[in-house]
Amino acid sequence: MNSAPTSQYNPSSADSSFEYANSLFDLGYLEEAEAYFNKAVALNPQLTAAWYNLGNCQMKQSNFESAILSFETAITSQTDLLEAHFNLGICLEASGRTEEAIKQYRRVVKLHPDFILGRQHLAELLSRGELTEAELGLLQIGNHYFSQLNYQKAIETYCKLLAKRPDCAAAQNNLGVALERLGKYEGGRDCYAYAVELDPDNADYVLNLGAAYQQLGEIESAMECYRYGELISPDNPDFANNIGALFQLMNKPEAAESYHRKALINDPQHAGAYTNLGNALMMQLKVVEASDCYRKALSIIPHYAPTHLNLGISLLLKGEYQQGWKEYEYRETERPDICCPDHPRWDGSPLPGKTLLAYAEGGFGDTIMFTRYLSLVKQRANCRVLLECKPELHSLLKKNGIGEYFELYRPGEHSFDSQVS
Repeated sequence: MNSAPTSQYNPSSADSSFEYANSLFDLGYLEEAEAYFNKAVALNPQLTAAWYNLGNCQMKQSNFESAILSFETAITSQTDLLEAHFNLGICLEASGRTEEAIKQYRRVVKLHPDFILGRQHLAELLSRGELTEAELGLLQIGNHYFSQLNYQKAIETYCKLLAKRPDCAAAQNNLGVALERLGKYEGGRDCYAYAVELDPDNADYVLNLGAAYQQLGEIESAMECYRYGELISPDNPDFANNIGALFQLMNKPEAAESYHRKALINDPQHAGAYTNLGNALMMQLKVVEASDCYRKALSIIPHYAPTHLNLGISLLLKGEYQQGWKEYEYRETERPDICCPDHPRWDGSPLPGKTLLAYAEGGFGDTIMFTRYLSLVKQRANCRVLLECKPELHSLLKKNGIGEYFELYRPGEHSFDSQVS
């Protein structure tokens, strides 16, 4: 049986009360945890994490009205806190405040268009009254499996529902999403198409169908789908934003720019549109304007790695190297294949008696340019240096005057202690 934590805490410290409350919550002492979360927010009303965890604690005790107030306070302090927005919708739904829950789930979808659970809960609420209790239960079970990342069981459950109710557009749509998660993109596209046929005015289904066409490289069909979406939902910024993305794929940055700006007119807080606008401006070599767009996007969603990476590239092009390289480090979040996560990054300190792997990330030009620094790397690290790069460059790099500073890395033959790119 779990015992309550006995460590001392500072009763006058909000952080100490918060940490103690978290310990109680983790052990399942919900009433006691709630009391200490309340203590923490009384001492520091600006402690967003305490308001959020207080809401979770209250929600777990089915005290939904109190949880609603806690989540609303957390959101006031941190407007992009996705989990608080979503849990607020759950509490509104559980309290029987269906219309408010629908509005809240719409806010979740608007804030984070890629958050599938928000879309599923919204579709589930909108389907009530159209399905029997048993059918709605199957939809909920499928959504639960999906939330647990058990996509195969989700697919089986949606198919079971569709065997009874093939006209359930929400189940067709959710089945499409689950199929895509398993890499079955053609199946996902077909499900979305049927969902749109069943409910042609549902902007979410149309958006998913367009994205499926885009994923499959069916650009003309995607464009047609997004333009139809603009007709049925002219104020929805996602359609204009996605049309802009298609124009980027078609190498038409000026047209892309105009559509991303159109999306921002409909939603001035659309972080994705700011990022895409920055990309369109970069294609036109408008680097300063692009940097401003990326910064605006990050002011809305601060931790979005692709935008940080793009900002880093734009800053490097502007010659702002210190901040540019810092932002460029986000590339490892976007491309985990470029590094070995089980080996530490070299911090610049000497490594006598050890081996350092230097691996190339970019193309031929970047590799040739940066390998000239391997002599300095070897001098500073004072260790054996291995180089991993494209095989086509092996002969050239060994002959251009730097070959004495490294050995070519051969997976399976060489081991190393640290890595650098």
